Amino acid sequence: MVRKNEERSNDILGNKTRKAEKLAKKYLSKAQKQLGKKEAFYEALERALHNYLKAKLGVETAEISKERITEILKGKNVEATAIHQFIEVLKNSDFARYTPFTATEMKEEFERAKAVIVQLDKQL
Repeated sequence: MVRKNEERSNDILGNKTRKAEKLAKKYLSKAQKQLGKKEAFYEALERALHNYLKAKLGVETAEISKERITEILKGKNVEATAIHQFIEVLKNSDFARYTPFTATEMKEEFERAKAVIVQLDKQL
């Protein structure tokens, strides 16, 4: 038991991943509760992404634009693919509010958002 705890506490990469996943779940929990309710889900998803950025980067909501997010993340040496995925999730949540979307597509978008937060968290 003690040995396992030591191994787990020494697993730096594993700890970072677990912490990132926990953080992603925290921010995305409201969106997850709204799965199936299109408007509420995408609003909660977008808010979760914005709150994540505010918490990690100290960025105010008024400063959040796709261009500004890209600029800040590049300044933090985040990989271009991670930045692109984050922006895509934001664009999709904005676009999806005004188009027909299925519950399956919402679930996929939720999983993409969770993955991108975990990926960003590892790099920040």
